[in-house]
Amino acid sequence: MRIATNCNGGGLLPQKISFKPGLTPNGNPVICTWYMVAKGSELIADPKATCGGTIVDTATGKVVFQG
Repeated sequence: MRIATNCNGGGLLPQKISFKPGLTPNGNPVICTWYMVAKGSELIADPKATCGGTIVDTATGKVVFQG
C-alpha cells in the first residue's frame, strides 16, 4: 500500500488519497468524507461530502495542512 497514490476505496471516498509518505509518514489523509444519519431503519447519506480539516505534526506542533 505504501506505493498506492490514487486510492479512492473503489469509489467509497470522495477524493483520491496517497499512502506514500507525504503530509504524514503514512501518506496523505482523507480531508473529505460523507456522514450518514439513521432514519428509522435506513441510513441516509449527506447529499454532499463534508470537507476541511487541520493536520498537525504532533512532533513539532506545526500545522502541515489546513483545508
